[in-house]
Order: sequence, then C-alpha cells, then structure tokens
Amino acid sequence: MKAKSRVAEFLIDTNLLPLVLVGKGVKCFGWGTVAAFIFGALSVYGYAVAVNPLPFAKDHTRTVRLSGTVRDGKQKLITDNIWAGVLAKQQGPLADGSFTMEVPESSSYDVALWNNEGFSRVFTGMPAEQDNKGLKVPFALTIPATELSAAEPANTKLKDEIARANGKQ
Repeated sequence: MKAKSRVAEFLIDTNLLPLVLVGKGVKCFGWGTVAAFIFGALSVYGYAVAVNPLPFAKDHTRTVRLSGTVRDGKQKLITDNIWAGVLAKQQGPLADGSFTMEVPESSSYDVALWNNEGFSRVFTGMPAEQDNKGLKVPFALTIPATELSAAEPANTKLKDEIARANGKQ
C-alpha cells in the first residue's frame, strides 16, 4: 500500500493534469481499475479511428476539386449566366462554360445547372475521373438550346403566380 501511495502522490505533485487525474484515480480506486479504464478508452479511440467513426463525432470527409464543362446541343460552350451545383455546393454564374468546386470525395455526383430565366436541369449519377487538378466530369453536360430558350423568365413566372393569387388574372 505504501508504494501505491508514493507513486500516486508523485503523480499528483507533478501538476500535469493527465498525471494528476491518474494519481487521484489510483489513490481512490487502485491501479487495476485505472489501467482498465485507460485500456477501455484507448480501445474505443482506436476503433473510432481505424474501423468506424463514433456517432455524433465530427465527420472528416475528404474534399476534392470537381470540374466540368457545359455545352449546348451544337457542342458550343454555354457562356450565358448559368450556375452549377454539386450536392450542397454551388458556383455561378459560369462565365466561360466551365466549373470547378471543392466537393466531398465520391465516385459519382448529382450535378444541377440553372439560370435566372427559370431553366434548371439535374444530371444524376455523373461519374468522376481523376485529372491533374482533382476530379473531372469526363464529358460535357449537354443542354439542348431549345431547353434554354424555352424557359420562362423567373420574374414573369413569379408575377403571374402573385396575380393569380390576388385574383387579377
């Protein structure tokens, strides 16, 4: 009992918080209990790091750079005001018909394109391949020109809905 007491007192006297906690634990519960607690804590930490993250722990998803191009039916880059979004990310307007953004790493992505005139289109399950700057959608996202020009301007659509709601149409 003397040796346990001397080592525990030494740990407490170091004034280093982790060692003080171990010293006080040894003084109250004994070496066996403290060793079992430390072993259990290290086991949970090791499992969380190597096998499966703990619930409610911060997710450290690796992000990568995804890029691609947007073309019309004639394979011409679309340079009008158009936005691109992947998952919860968005970028726009696309001045040169291409996009690049940081996204969570995955083998495929859902890419949404839209403009101010009410056009929107979603490309689901788009594969991604490695390029020199990150990941790239391997082919251009093609939007037929008829779809872009057929879109009703968003402001007109909103005005029509407001007018209908007020009984003016």
